[in-house]
Amino acid sequence: MQDETRDHLQQEDADVALARDALRLSAHVLSRERTQLASQLLGRLPEHAGSRLEALYRQVERFAPRPCLLPRRPTLSPAGGPLLRILEGHSSTVYAVALTLDGKRAVSGSGDSTLKIWDLETGKPLQTLQGHSNWVSAVALSPDGKRAVSGSGDNTLKVWDLEKGAILAEFTADGNVYACATAPNGKTIVAGDSLGRVHFLSYLE
Repeated sequence: MQDETRDHLQQEDADVALARDALRLSAHVLSRERTQLASQLLGRLPEHAGSRLEALYRQVERFAPRPCLLPRRPTLSPAGGPLLRILEGHSSTVYAVALTLDGKRAVSGSGDSTLKIWDLETGKPLQTLQGHSNWVSAVALSPDGKRAVSGSGDNTLKVWDLEKGAILAEFTADGNVYACATAPNGKTIVAGDSLGRVHFLSYLE
């Protein structure tokens, strides 16, 4: 009897974890359109599940607003898989992403000429950094996570204050800046451009 009870509780825990994962993966859709809750859950949760999930399926289908489109089989990125969250906010291709050392924030660079700072626990953008006039192809962060460095098709390398969202310094190359990196001291920056040149720069405050 104890083994059966333990197995039942473990199955319930697994069902709850799957439902939580499905909601997290659907957050970028539900933040815009809450009426898609049923379609998102049914599209991400497994067909054959425990009794708790089966009850959830019936409930969300019953209370889904009509008219609606509900998937007959799960065809979206599945809950319980390697994908943890979808970050949505850029209006063009994302070319570069960098993470803070604590793993709590990310900075992305896009073809829409902006950088975005993300809260990885909530999946929400915290700030949009504007200043480049062409696609952002490279992003790097200082070791303390307070500054970002970005390279762009506008031939510039920019250093950003991530708290204020302001440009601290700028270097203009002779070609598009495709790559950049920061040294552990946070003061040395290396950038590569479309002419095959590698620039070693010192950040002075």
